[in-house]
Amino acid sequence: MDVVVVIIVSAVLGLIWSAWRRGGDTGPRVAWKETVHISLPPAIARREVVRYLTARGCTFVNSEGECDAFRRGEYVRRLRGPADAPWLTLPVIIVAVCAEEDGRPLLHMHFSLLPIVSASASGFRYFQEQARAEFAEVVGYLEQVAREQSQRRGGQKRRRRPNHRWYPGDEEGQREQESPASAHALDADLALLGLKRGASLEQVQKAYRIACRKYHPDRLTGQNVEPHLVELAVQRFKEVAAAYQRLRESYAQAQSA
Repeated sequence: MDVVVVIIVSAVLGLIWSAWRRGGDTGPRVAWKETVHISLPPAIARREVVRYLTARGCTFVNSEGECDAFRRGEYVRRLRGPADAPWLTLPVIIVAVCAEEDGRPLLHMHFSLLPIVSASASGFRYFQEQARAEFAEVVGYLEQVAREQSQRRGGQKRRRRPNHRWYPGDEEGQREQESPASAHALDADLALLGLKRGASLEQVQKAYRIACRKYHPDRLTGQNVEPHLVELAVQRFKEVAAAYQRLRESYAQAQSA
């Protein structure tokens, strides 16, 4: 337990310092952190955390061991509350760690406001409240992924036939079961584009264009990006395109109904 904590703290501090140096800033002022146990294996959880944070406008900075560091936001000079800057526009460093503790997967996240920002007491509370809320959303997202994986495994077991033989029409039956677009599936597609239920088609199209620019593999060429993050970007690019296609079809069906 103590060894894991020391490793996490050391890696997080190292990544935060590196990220600040890249931005030309000095030490921390406002921060919030939390650690919880999760259901997903660390490798899968790490992939999904990267997927979630990049969808929320974060830019990858660097990684060290099991830690990934991201930057997000604009250069706000003073923070007194949401009136000064919405949460997603605040200049922050986010470090995410997916590791194991006594054989149990855990997630540790550290949110730090860039020290160029002067924060009042109310701004400090606002920062911590929003960081805590985003951390809860990340954990909820990972739990959702774990549930979906469990359901898929259960569905595969239920569909298995005696002696694992192939029967004519198996693929057609599976496609019929998977074809209806549920509200939950559409919510997941919208979340992939950083949107929520109720978004207009124009908002979906705009988010799709932004996501394509962000995840296009050519954007990472020559930027000394870790190979596993390049693979994630390629996979994310494909997922964004597929989600956009499903959303277009859903909006078209709704308009014709």
